[in-house]
This record gives sequence, structure tokens and C-alpha cells, in this order.
Amino acid sequence: MKVIFITAVTIIICVLLILKREYRKQLLLAYGLIVICFSAYYNEKLLDTIMTFHRPVFQTFYQMEYPGTGEYPDSLLPLLLTGKRVYTKDDVYEDFEQAEKEGKSWLYGFYHMRNTVRYLKLIEADVKPEKSMNGTMLTGDQIEKDFCSLGPANDMYRYSFLGTDFKDEIGNYFTYYWYYSDYLSEIDVYVNTSPDSKGEDIGTSDELVVLWDSPEGPKEEENFYLMTKTYYEENVR
Repeated sequence: MKVIFITAVTIIICVLLILKREYRKQLLLAYGLIVICFSAYYNEKLLDTIMTFHRPVFQTFYQMEYPGTGEYPDSLLPLLLTGKRVYTKDDVYEDFEQAEKEGKSWLYGFYHMRNTVRYLKLIEADVKPEKSMNGTMLTGDQIEKDFCSLGPANDMYRYSFLGTDFKDEIGNYFTYYWYYSDYLSEIDVYVNTSPDSKGEDIGTSDELVVLWDSPEGPKEEENFYLMTKTYYEENVR
């Protein structure tokens, strides 16, 4: 239909250009406006057939129906982390190529730790990386007993590009989208659900700890674990 319409208009304009040469500029202007307006109308009406739209698989923003459906997006984290001191590992890759030597993608070497810290800073947490925490991790029994999954955090990480200090990196948004939403499998957010020995939990404590997996081999998915600093010192260190 679009091709037929444009072809017909083009033929009519060509004939008029021959017959009405004194109106050449006006005819060309009219032709341009017709093409632009028709294209805008056509694309607006049929955009869903030109580009397939999908409902996001991974959670991004909080929706009122999430508690009722059992979905808890990663955007709930600001309620727990904003304004609090958050301790993390300090195991950033100084040499990006080291990740490739370990069988991972070069992007892993660039994104590991950096994007978690960027996200935490974006939500205005007071982040304190500690090298002494490197190599520490929860056991499977601890995760099963004391932690609850809030769901996938892939969108949380793909939007972390907004926190980069490298001014040209913001133009690399597509790479973040591809890496976290297509290349990687699901990354989960786990929060500690039990009070620590001081009777505080992640909602009341002002000092929290965020850990992430340090996968061996080619696996690059790193789950996100949130707990109080007291719980970490008594159960993880």
C-alpha cells in the first residue's frame, strides 16, 4: 500500500512538473511534505509490525501490582540502601585482559565490581570498598536459610552506565543492554531476612554489606547479596 501510494504521487508530481513548470518549486515542496507526512502516519500506525515490541523480561521499575504477583524488582533496593554506608569487596580488574585469560569476556573485566559500585552510588549510598573483604562469600546453606531472592537484577546493571566517570561510555548504552539482557543469564538480588545479633536488619541498620559472586571459569553471572555489617562480621568473615 505504501509503495503504491508513493508511486502514484510520484507519477502525478512528475506529470505536473512537465505541464506546470512555473510551479516547479511549489510542486517539489508539496511532494516532500506529502512523503514526510505519509511516512510519519504510516510508521505511527504500523510501528508494531515494523519493530516487534516486547514486555521486558527483567524487572526495571516498581509497579503497584508487583507485591500481589510476587514480583519484587531490583528498584526496591533504593529504599534499603539510599543514605546508608555500604561496604563492598574491592576486587576490580586493573588489567582488563586478565578476564579473557580466565575464559571470560573482555566486558567482564571492565564491568566487574565497577557497575555494582556505580549502581550503589547512583542511588546515593555511601560506598566503602574494602580489600579485606575480597574472597569472602556466603555458603549455600546461609543463602538458603537467611536470604530471600527479590528477583532478577539485570536491568539494574544495564542502567549502571549512567554512573560512569568516562564521558564517552554513556554512548555505549547498547553494549550494557546487550551484555546484561542478552549475553548473561539471570542475575538475582538476595537480601538477608533475619535480624542480626544486635536485633537489626537491613531495613534498620545504617551499615550494610553488599557481596557478589566471584565465579570461577567462564561463568560471568554474579548474584547480589545484601546483609547488615554485623551479620557479615559474625557469619561470613
